[in-house]
Amino acid sequence: MKNLMNSLTISHKLGLFLVTPILAVCFFSVQLLEDKYQDLTIQEKISSTVELSDIYTELVHSLQKERALSTKKLMTSSLTYDSTALFEIRHRTDKIIVKINEVTDQVRQFNASYFPKFEAITKKLLNLEDIRRDIDLANNSTYFSYYSLLNIQLINSISTLYSIGNYFGYSLFTLAYINALWLEEFSHQEHITVLDIFENKKLDSLQYKKLLNIISRQTGAINYFYNIAPLAYGDILQQVLSGDAQKNIVLYRDFLTYQAQKNNLLISLYEVIGYGGLIHNFKNHLLRENPENSIKAKQKANIARQLIEHFINTHERSLKSEKFLGDALATIELYDSHIERITMMKNNHHRIIEIDEVIIVNDQPFFNALKWLHFDKSFFDEELWSKESEKKIARINSLGNTIKSALHKKIEQSIQQIETSVYQLIGLIIAVLFFSFFIGLKLKNRLVNEIEYIASVMRQSLQTKEEKYFEINGCDEIAQMMQAFNELSKQRTENKKNLTLASKVFFYAHEGICITDSRGKVVNINPAFSKITGYSKAEIILDNAERFKFDRQSTENNEQIWEKIISDDYWKGEILGKTKSGAQLVENVTISAVKNERREVSHYIGMFVDITESKRILKRLEEMAYHDSLTKLPNRALLDERFKLTLAYSKRKKHRLAVCYIDLDRFKPVNDTYGHDIGDLVLLEFSERLKGSTREQDTVARVGGDEFVLLLNSAKEGGESEKVINRIIESINQPFIIKGHHIDIGFSIGVVFYPDHGDNLQLLLKLADQAMYQAKYSPNHQYKYYKPT
Repeated sequence: MKNLMNSLTISHKLGLFLVTPILAVCFFSVQLLEDKYQDLTIQEKISSTVELSDIYTELVHSLQKERALSTKKLMTSSLTYDSTALFEIRHRTDKIIVKINEVTDQVRQFNASYFPKFEAITKKLLNLEDIRRDIDLANNSTYFSYYSLLNIQLINSISTLYSIGNYFGYSLFTLAYINALWLEEFSHQEHITVLDIFENKKLDSLQYKKLLNIISRQTGAINYFYNIAPLAYGDILQQVLSGDAQKNIVLYRDFLTYQAQKNNLLISLYEVIGYGGLIHNFKNHLLRENPENSIKAKQKANIARQLIEHFINTHERSLKSEKFLGDALATIELYDSHIERITMMKNNHHRIIEIDEVIIVNDQPFFNALKWLHFDKSFFDEELWSKESEKKIARINSLGNTIKSALHKKIEQSIQQIETSVYQLIGLIIAVLFFSFFIGLKLKNRLVNEIEYIASVMRQSLQTKEEKYFEINGCDEIAQMMQAFNELSKQRTENKKNLTLASKVFFYAHEGICITDSRGKVVNINPAFSKITGYSKAEIILDNAERFKFDRQSTENNEQIWEKIISDDYWKGEILGKTKSGAQLVENVTISAVKNERREVSHYIGMFVDITESKRILKRLEEMAYHDSLTKLPNRALLDERFKLTLAYSKRKKHRLAVCYIDLDRFKPVNDTYGHDIGDLVLLEFSERLKGSTREQDTVARVGGDEFVLLLNSAKEGGESEKVINRIIESINQPFIIKGHHIDIGFSIGVVFYPDHGDNLQLLLKLADQAMYQAKYSPNHQYKYYKPT
């Protein structure tokens, strides 16, 4: 092969050389066309995914309407209710379900891992007929949770389908649309929940927590929408939330909060006044000689007075509340004053009959106040609520449709752009190939002629021993070669200039530079070296070189450094040191070996820059990235890292790992009542108690406004975790006294275990969240272990 190449003329070699790029252009053109075809296939796949998800979205909207009409049927007398609309929407739902059953197998084409979710929905839909039968029989115990859970599963599945588009530039649209679906679903749930509360004239703590949870989920969906949606859609949502419909909805929410607190007061007063309370102790004091009854009666009167006064001070809402609660206070004051009078008359040996004739208490105002505290439906206008709520839902639905239309349009544009670019690329490839062939021939002929001319001039220069100069035309490589030949005579002068320039670079460089001989003895340093370290040239070269070296330490030992320099001719890394004054110094150092013509090391050059301040800033940024700004606890990012380390340790040691999800109860009223400053102090105190109740190997993290997560290492059969949780409960059940305020908050804890429930943090957090809600809605339980049932 070598002999063959040597036998070829320069003209033949150039011909081969010029053919090579043409072949390369052909090769890369084929690659580009394949890439474009793959892009087109992906875009078409995304388009099919969106069309498939539209069917599931259609089912979500149909189920929402069916749930609303079912609620109306359960709230209306069977004699007056017209079931036509309900039967029509059921028929529509059934048609969509048939369509879904036909396309479910398409999910396998996109991703086999998606299929179980959609298969689970298909199985859950089999129970729809049973739910409808219960509704027709006026049994409303499970229909709301069934429809709500089914819609949540559907929206999660739609989100799974849309996730394929997140990797191809559609994430802003897909995430915004999914969030709009969540907001619409939670608005539907709130609409029905409020109707149910007023229909039953009952608002217990479970219903109120359920409503607060739905409102909280709406708020979360709204905030996330603002964070991820394009600005134009955020403005549309802002218009929806600032309209009259939302304002009226907020008014009803405020009243329900007010009514819930009235119910709390009513329950507390029944406990304080009823059997075993004030009236019971008052009568015992009248009829019996035991002085303990008067003490208990006074205590109960004082408690009742404090409860009513606190409610009045917190809720100055109407003259009606002042009247009823004022009458109740007056009745309690009357009881309180008669206690002392009974005692005095007994001390004067009056008979019980005489005392009873004198001591008269009219309880009717107090019982009128208790009656007023019961659920009040008089203000509720069901038609207005339905109208305003449906108006808000319709606008949110319109927003979602707008986003979906924009997504469809963007996908169509992408497909059109790719198709257009394919045609343009094919045309460009043909033009480039033709142009390359034509120009190649021209270049080959010119190069051959120029090379022959250069060879002729160089032969003349060799024969005459005189300097020859080329007449240079053009600026291509041939002209550059001619210019190089012309510059040979000037090389000596230029070398001198270059040495002078190198000296100036050495002197004026801002990086510290140190030159040593092959044995490591310092021979020169530049001024920047002295400016950074504080050592003069004389001190480094003559006096304190050893002390200077002693102050420097690298993360690698000297043997590793020199092995790197010997193998690669350089070493680069960080060195910790001190200046002459003793200040700490972090240096980014590069040490290079300089070799002579025989490839022997003649010198070493060390260059470094001071990165002390940069390292300090970087450390601060890392701390901000991994810790919560308020509580300084690990945030979600650091929690993920800790979980991975803890999981690896648990697998290696075959230990169990507990994940606890903690949510504060009644935290929003704290912010609303006392302000966010007090709320922040409550969170700080809560965080300190959590840290004080856990072990050193455990992790406490804050993952939301009032949400915390614990990673409990070495949780043996639940025993260790239960001890920690009991310490937490004991600590947090202590009163929260913040700036003189007695803060009443609660909390709920959900607990899951690795490996019992999974080895994925997202899954464990989801299951712990479910267990937390079980605890939240279970009376007298502050924590629950997750159970699949």
